Amino acid sequence: MSVMQGGVGYMVSGFGSMEYPCDGKMFIGAFDFLWEFGDGLEKVWRLGEDITYVYQRKNGRVGINCGSEIFYELDGDHLGLVQPNSWDKFRNGRYGEYFLEYDSTDSSRIVNRVVDADGSQVADYIGSGLSYIGMWAGYFVFEASGVGVVASKLNGVWDTLFVPTITRIKCSHILGSNILVFGSNANRQACCEIFDLVSQKLVGFFTFDHYPGYVSEIYVYDFDWYFCWGDRLFRFDNKIVEQMLPGCSVGGYYVTAAGICVLSGDEAVMRFYDHKLKHIKDEVAVPLPGYVFSSFSSEGGKLVGYLRTANRAAGLFYAVALQVCSDGCPSLELEQALYQIEKHPRGQAFDLIVRFSEGVA
Repeated sequence: MSVMQGGVGYMVSGFGSMEYPCDGKMFIGAFDFLWEFGDGLEKVWRLGEDITYVYQRKNGRVGINCGSEIFYELDGDHLGLVQPNSWDKFRNGRYGEYFLEYDSTDSSRIVNRVVDADGSQVADYIGSGLSYIGMWAGYFVFEASGVGVVASKLNGVWDTLFVPTITRIKCSHILGSNILVFGSNANRQACCEIFDLVSQKLVGFFTFDHYPGYVSEIYVYDFDWYFCWGDRLFRFDNKIVEQMLPGCSVGGYYVTAAGICVLSGDEAVMRFYDHKLKHIKDEVAVPLPGYVFSSFSSEGGKLVGYLRTANRAAGLFYAVALQVCSDGCPSLELEQALYQIEKHPRGQAFDLIVRFSEGVA
């Protein structure tokens, strides 16, 4: 365990590494190693089995799955094996004081149930593919596969709000009093459709020339919503969806009262902008040529993700945890390799030169 005073980066393999936000902390799993970043501390465990996913158990503690029947529970500093229940196996959702569970015993009639903390059913919905979008004005809002966007006050009555025109839907989010549906069209353009919950009308449709991914890292500042859509940064002002920094890949970002810090997905550089992203107020280059920021998520006042090689999907990565800095770019200290190997061809043979880092015997 170590105390995090600034940003830190630990070397990990590019194969098998995944990040998991959970319970106000951020976890990175790489093979059978698990890093936890939270409460100003960094911890690491070795589980002995490759990690499949990290999630929040129904009792509120952190759960780790390492295969079909191998489950662990993390309670403070104690890591122990647990007997899984249906919640652990199916990773059902928790939304405030309610839980979403599903029963697929009869594949022709899948039942989605909303239950309270005592396990009592408060509503059910028949049909596959029920995805939670959010809450608005006392309504639970879901996307129902093949039906559209549906809502209920958990009184047994379900209303269909609207049917999106986008056929390839990736995800949906409630921003203010609007539902934004994200997806793509037949030309593989990114599409965003806006439905006003107050007027109950479709009020906007936008297309962009970039490959659409999922929407993540949603911030609101001064009535503007910022979000990453795939590896691009966008802003929504309750009327228009606008791409910020066109043509620039974004590996991560955060918003404060002083501005917006963007981690470049094209180079190992952090830049702190004004809220309109017109002027650079601070800039920090990471001394790691050939690396870029990638897949950063925020949780508990930190930004966690990777520094990876620009043109390779695997290899040596750095698992990075950055402390959010309110008025500039965060600091970052990288773990140093114990040695580096250089290959020098010599005729039909080659020499391997091993260079040890300073202080390594």
